[in-house]
Amino acid sequence: LPEVVSRTIDVPLTSMQAGIYGKLAKEFKAEVANQQVTAVNAAVAMGKLLQVSGGWVYAKPFGAVPVFKLDEPMPRHQTLVDLINENERKVIVYAPYRHTIDGLAVVLDAAGIDHCVVHGGVSGRSDIFNHFQNTTKYKVLLAHPECVAHGLTLTAADHIVWFMPITSLEIFEQANARITRVGQKHKQRITMLQSSPVERKIYALLQRKEKIQNSLLQMLSEAMDQ
Repeated sequence: LPEVVSRTIDVPLTSMQAGIYGKLAKEFKAEVANQQVTAVNAAVAMGKLLQVSGGWVYAKPFGAVPVFKLDEPMPRHQTLVDLINENERKVIVYAPYRHTIDGLAVVLDAAGIDHCVVHGGVSGRSDIFNHFQNTTKYKVLLAHPECVAHGLTLTAADHIVWFMPITSLEIFEQANARITRVGQKHKQRITMLQSSPVERKIYALLQRKEKIQNSLLQMLSEAMDQ
């Protein structure tokens, strides 16, 4: 099969994101130091930092709340649109939160990019995958990686963009493998967007093939020290 090239791209946070991220990181770091954070709520804390990095935070009872201003567009959104438009063939975009996927669908609509969406709330996935793989319909498959991780051949795409990381090594590797299958005729790219210390730490662990869940507390503490 043609080679696979992986890279990370650093994208700046907006001023609003940076402010919220810094405040949360400071609070979580104090809780870790005071041994108030267990492995279970370390995952929750890490999830909140990831959500801020991605641009939308899920907050009950309000639902998904954007953490960027309409008059201060997110650099990560423009980077994603540019990567898609620069790619000759189809692209798969992964995000680990349904509300992030729904937000990105609006971004892609505004950019005039033909796309389909797959997450746990979407039915008729077989038809969507078939159209993406076997027709000229859809430039982008915007998906939750857990919904695409096993058994599918999606070699119509030669570029995967991780809008933000997932914390499961197994899902990460399997989701990437969807384009590296028999029938792939093109060099493949895996691009990982990162804006925050916690994202950089997670991507580094994933690329070293380390299981993040084995050291959540240590990883969270180290990520907030950077």
